[in-house]
Amino acid sequence: MANEISTYKTFLMLGTETTTYKASSDTSVVANKTYYTRTGTSPNYVYTPVAEPTGNPSTSSYYEVDETTITYAKLIDIKEFPDLGGAPEMLEITTLSDDMQRYIPGIQSLDALEFTANYTVADFTALKAIERVEKHFAVWFGGSGSGSSVTPTGSEGKFTFDGQLSVYPVGGGVNEVVDMNISIAPSTVIDFSAS
Repeated sequence: MANEISTYKTFLMLGTETTTYKASSDTSVVANKTYYTRTGTSPNYVYTPVAEPTGNPSTSSYYEVDETTITYAKLIDIKEFPDLGGAPEMLEITTLSDDMQRYIPGIQSLDALEFTANYTVADFTALKAIERVEKHFAVWFGGSGSGSSVTPTGSEGKFTFDGQLSVYPVGGGVNEVVDMNISIAPSTVIDFSAS
């Protein structure tokens, strides 16, 4: 029997992009490459793009991007998550020689990704602060620990995408928990990683 997983230990994650820089080793300016100057003191250096780089970058105190990484942390505890994909559009390729209609898959269809979470003023305020701003998001399956001290690991799969979030409280009634809806409009393809 396969190792099925349940929705237990499923997390909505927010990615933070970190860029590291290195001194340029270029002996002349490379066209269409962005060079930076550095100001401030360690560890709070500020890197500013050079509008019109000139001379020898390796001797001009120019820097360039070394690596950009994305680190994910749990955004909020969720109660429901949406489909993380959709059926492709069907493109008809039937010809007059065919006995029946034939198709090939087209572009994958995907609506807004809607998550449900418990409403608290602190969580709602934090989500409103990043509303309508392009961010890195992920849904991770798998975590370690138990109870309220579960740490996301993504050991059962990670689905990453970029998008813009919006949040609003949803209607309720007597003797119900107040929920909020988190809707993310994806701007990139949802990528899957096994770990």
